[in-house]
Amino acid sequence: MTSLSSNGARLASIAGVTVIGFLDYATGHEVRLFPLYFLPVALAAWSCTRAWTFAMSVLSTGAWILSNWLSGKSYSSLFIWPINFISQLLALGIVGILVSELRRRLTFEEALSRRDHLTSMWNSRAFYEAAELLLAVARRSSRPITFAYLDLAGC
Repeated sequence: MTSLSSNGARLASIAGVTVIGFLDYATGHEVRLFPLYFLPVALAAWSCTRAWTFAMSVLSTGAWILSNWLSGKSYSSLFIWPINFISQLLALGIVGILVSELRRRLTFEEALSRRDHLTSMWNSRAFYEAAELLLAVARRSSRPITFAYLDLAGC
């Protein structure tokens, strides 16, 4: 599984919020682009810390409110702005938490899939993955390599 580095994901999430915010402003308040703000928040949740995910939720919510305000959106009462801010922040935050938890559990399950459930030792899947890496290093450095593998499953 390939993923962006944490710094790359941070830059991409900031760029995503910026681009979406600009598009949101440019299309006016009649075109609803707010679901697109979930993308940079999800990227941050998948690749970065929860604190960064929260920061992207706040930044996305701020960009959404600012684009609506600058494009002329008006409400019947001023207290609707903070209510919308809070509801949008909650929605983005919840999605960020869900994506972050999904990533954490996927990583945990991948680690479990490489261990024998009785002995907690590496299984054949882990051996073959490690062997591929070691063989690649041996080929690049033109050095011989020796492996030993004992499968006790048949005993």
